[in-house]
Amino acid sequence: MMKLIHIKLIVSLALVVTGISLGLYLTHEPPMKDNDTITIDFGDYNIVGGLADKDSNASEALVSMCSDLGYTVEYNPDGSVKTVNGLPDVGDHRTWGLYLLVQSDTHWVWEKYNGNPDEVKISAEASVSWGLCEEGKTPTVTVDATGVSYYGLKAAQTIVCLAPSCTETVCELGYEDKIIGTDRYSNYPISIQQKRDKGIITEVGSYTSPNFEIIVQLHPDLVIGISSQNGHIKTAEKLRAVGINVLITGDGEDLQTVYDNTYMCGVAIGDTAKAKSVTLELKEQVETTAATLQNVINHPSIMVALSDDKAPWVAGINTYVSDIYGKAGAVNTFDKSKNPSIAETVDGWRQITSESIVQGNPQYIIVISAFGVSEDKYNTMMANLPNEWKATDAYKNGDVYLVGDSAGDMMSRPSTRLAQLTEFLGRMFHEDYFSEVIHVPKYVGDDYTDYITYSKEL
Repeated sequence: MMKLIHIKLIVSLALVVTGISLGLYLTHEPPMKDNDTITIDFGDYNIVGGLADKDSNASEALVSMCSDLGYTVEYNPDGSVKTVNGLPDVGDHRTWGLYLLVQSDTHWVWEKYNGNPDEVKISAEASVSWGLCEEGKTPTVTVDATGVSYYGLKAAQTIVCLAPSCTETVCELGYEDKIIGTDRYSNYPISIQQKRDKGIITEVGSYTSPNFEIIVQLHPDLVIGISSQNGHIKTAEKLRAVGINVLITGDGEDLQTVYDNTYMCGVAIGDTAKAKSVTLELKEQVETTAATLQNVINHPSIMVALSDDKAPWVAGINTYVSDIYGKAGAVNTFDKSKNPSIAETVDGWRQITSESIVQGNPQYIIVISAFGVSEDKYNTMMANLPNEWKATDAYKNGDVYLVGDSAGDMMSRPSTRLAQLTEFLGRMFHEDYFSEVIHVPKYVGDDYTDYITYSKEL
């Protein structure tokens, strides 16, 4: 019988990518090992998953899993799946479909399979999912950013985090006490830095260059890294070769990816219930801000910069902070679809020209400081801003902000503080829309939680 791992999912995967032709997966072994996972995705972030019997096909695996769970399967006259465990209900327009994992340039995604499920051998096709989905939607992915399944890992008692966002996520899930190693830049919560200073937590290298030997010496049950760092991916390959489990999370280019990363981390650690509850709470708090600001008429354009240089690096589209703008009642200055006055859309974190600032004319400017914040630093920055910055509405209306220390980290790290950032920005842009009006000052650091309420304690 199937070895079951019961999974309930609270976030859905919404990746806009181009899939590799399904034909490749029907004729060649995919570059994944031991990922013969089947999931039944009921939608609404509710999944059950397990490892399929060797050489079973997708139809057999579905029947076997449902038998183990006590679910009934009803079929349409053409043999397609009509209901599983009574779903969908009458009036629910979602339908069941079979999905196979395919790889785009940067992601693993589901692609709907319209052939005969009896012909899909799970051992050959790797992970599959039976998903109850709306037209054009897909189930939740079952593998990390490198295509390795995070289902069925042993419960982690010791964890190494290779990036600050990973550390913050593990702590938010309630497993700070299991962290035995981090990169040198992980500093939130402050207790992480304190433990590293005392030698309770070991430094395992820089953000970009993890030290393989040190990690192996720690004998961790689980190592967590991020896909945007090639050093993490290479280290993951070496660690897996010596039997250490590794989870490589997504880049965090949007809110959905951060939700997915949070859930993956919880499941990989071995606490699906906490993965569900934490991710659901994060999403609910983000949507609380969005609902508060749903009637906002004027959506100001925002520029977030990493310095006050004449030609700074700014957050374009497909960045964590930019995706939050929409929830906070604002738009990205450098998104041409929202601001036609710019020459072209800025994608990701990019350095722009001073002329782009003039063209974009942001109504709010937020500078992330690497050197802390104070009234003197703010005043000095304002006095020395380039003329192009001073030509913007943001400068003319007094809406230039300086954030640093913990607030600066929050804005630049795609982690579980996303709900706090959403509320923080919402109050900055539209303070009068909140029942409890809180004025955000022009410079904010470690005190940023003084300017939020419902997301203060996640």
